[in-house]
Amino acid sequence: MNKALNITIALFKNSLRNTGERKGYMSNLMGIFISGLVFGVMFVFFTLQSGPIMHLLGLTAEFLAMVFFAAQIVVLLFGTILMVSAMFFSKDAEFLLSLPVPSATVFLAKLLYVYISELVLSGFMVLTSGVTYGIVCVFGPLYYILLIPAILLVPMIPLVLSSLISIPLVFVISFFKNKGALTVIILIALFGVGMYYYFKFFSNIGGSDGMAFPLEEYSRAIGYLLPDIALARIVTLTSEGYASDVLMVLLFSAGLLAVSTLVSIFTFKRGVSAQLEQTKVSSSGKIEYTENSVLKTLIVKDAKEIIGNPGLAFYCLFQLVIAPIIIVFYNSMLFKSMPEGADPWVGFSISVIMLFLLVIGMNYTALTTISREGKNFYIMKSLPLPLSVHLKAKLILADAITLAGIVISIATMLILIPQLIIDIALFFLFCVIFGIGYNRFLVFIDAKYPKLDWENIVMALKNSRNSLLSMGVCMLIGVVFFTGYLLINILAIDKVLFFTLFWAFFLILAIALNYFFTRLLYNNFEKLVNQIE
Repeated sequence: MNKALNITIALFKNSLRNTGERKGYMSNLMGIFISGLVFGVMFVFFTLQSGPIMHLLGLTAEFLAMVFFAAQIVVLLFGTILMVSAMFFSKDAEFLLSLPVPSATVFLAKLLYVYISELVLSGFMVLTSGVTYGIVCVFGPLYYILLIPAILLVPMIPLVLSSLISIPLVFVISFFKNKGALTVIILIALFGVGMYYYFKFFSNIGGSDGMAFPLEEYSRAIGYLLPDIALARIVTLTSEGYASDVLMVLLFSAGLLAVSTLVSIFTFKRGVSAQLEQTKVSSSGKIEYTENSVLKTLIVKDAKEIIGNPGLAFYCLFQLVIAPIIIVFYNSMLFKSMPEGADPWVGFSISVIMLFLLVIGMNYTALTTISREGKNFYIMKSLPLPLSVHLKAKLILADAITLAGIVISIATMLILIPQLIIDIALFFLFCVIFGIGYNRFLVFIDAKYPKLDWENIVMALKNSRNSLLSMGVCMLIGVVFFTGYLLINILAIDKVLFFTLFWAFFLILAIALNYFFTRLLYNNFEKLVNQIE
């Protein structure tokens, strides 16, 4: 265990080492603080709205179990990506594999590394909601004491499950030719299935006819969240059998860890070794070479590099899956709760926010234009090609992914709320104009604040001020759009006139921002790239 701990410490020292960018480091902390403050307010508001009601209904432990489960879903979905990336596709894989320690020790060190990384987010979620819940329900001091080990246990279970998924997955994939691409396809498929059943679970809690479940059925539904409900009963001191609940939590935690370690002994080293191997290509026929343009070659090269890194590819492509799933979920829930024939403008407004934030604001293909090159950036910079050619190739790839995400989400909206076909068509036009321009802004901020010195690109993405800035700006515009659309539907007497002015304003805004972001990028890109040393 000491060896695993020493390796984990070395991994964190390597990923958090000071690269001399003091100003960038402080701005990263400021961005994380502001983002944490915003999300903290959201968690507190949710707890204040729902916690006291469930406590009064006798569902004290059930609410806390829901908080645990929500944090675990976040860890499971994004922790799996970090798990695969950190264990099998990081630059230190070959070095760690050569150390004179058992492969299980390296596995435990990597697992601990991912656990601590994910503990920050899940711990923040549970701490803000848990403390707020304790205050409004007037729990005693023992509740807060027991909440501390619960915070430590919550991310452990999904991460161990994640390792049980990822290690055999990569081991099996190692026998195929296109390992990286196959890993990406399976991860995105698992992500889509996981999100579908996650939302389906919460949808079913609301009842098939939009009415709430009776309390006993609600409690029975939450009772399937093992061992979360047992842990919640212990923390809230509502357990009817503390020994059995403690035993259940320990068995789940220790048992899953033991099984995961056992699996790693047989498959982890083989999986890592397979990712380091160069696939041999044999051909019995005549080999033909085709000549491509420089632009096409750069686009293909960039696409292959993204697909070859499953963690990066997931971040670049998951927007194609997550936005439509959430749009379907929220609109389905609204259909259940609204009377038949009601105007579906609320569902449209929520869909707008989701598309803004998850498709346009989280385009990591544009947001990692320079950063994903890593040390290869200096090779790219030294090639006898104008930087404008590199920029054009990267923009084409980023725009293609943005447009694909917009088209899929808009098609989903048309299927769900065809009554608003004119609004959806105008919103599609706005998204295309604004989204293409916003990609230029994302490339600009990545060129201005690149992160090239990384061992694991996923960790670079998760701790990036650029991501926070991108989502913040997009969220701001989305909220303004949402508020305007909301007020017109509620307050406007002459809706035709106000909607005409509304859409005219936002289409002009999209064109203006597109022009501004394009000029901002093209006037500064070469200078910013040349300044990077």
